[in-house]
Amino acid sequence: MTKDPYTQLPFVDSTFSGKLKNKLGGMTLFNYCMLSANERKAIVEDIFEDKAKEVHQEHEEVISTLPLVKLTMTAFVEGEDEIVVGDILTCKMRVDYYNISKG
Repeated sequence: MTKDPYTQLPFVDSTFSGKLKNKLGGMTLFNYCMLSANERKAIVEDIFEDKAKEVHQEHEEVISTLPLVKLTMTAFVEGEDEIVVGDILTCKMRVDYYNISKG
């Protein structure tokens, strides 16, 4: 059993996962999924060569169903540049959902 996130994609075993990571410079699966379909197609064509069309098609189907979520958190004290003991800390969290229909 592998814990490599890229192996969630069809046709990606540990060998192809390594090639993907090298090509992408260590990019995360989330960031790979956020690329445009054409950018992903160019990457797949470079790595999978002879079966690139089939691989790209399968990847696009899987990526369209993945629950892509981006979480951003900030912590600050209003009106202050530094946080010190006794300050009232404000924490804000933003969750952006991709591939999920509105409503």
